[in-house]
Amino acid sequence: MDEKLIKEALTDSGCNEEVVSYCSSLLEKKEYNPLLTILKKERKNILDKVRQGEREIEIMDYIIFNLNKEKENESKI
Repeated sequence: MDEKLIKEALTDSGCNEEVVSYCSSLLEKKEYNPLLTILKKERKNILDKVRQGEREIEIMDYIIFNLNKEKENESKI
């Protein structure tokens, strides 16, 4: 793969400059096993953030649902 494209993709996916530089170095040396290990770790970090975001959305939905329910009950009185 093109090193420039990989650097760009890593940056776009949220990797910091240290990770991007290290991955680039490993790619240049064709050290694929440690590179893949790092990429899998970074992928897991991104997925953890997504899952945390999903939990936060569920909490917000719960609050909105209950407030709407309370509002409806008050308007019936």
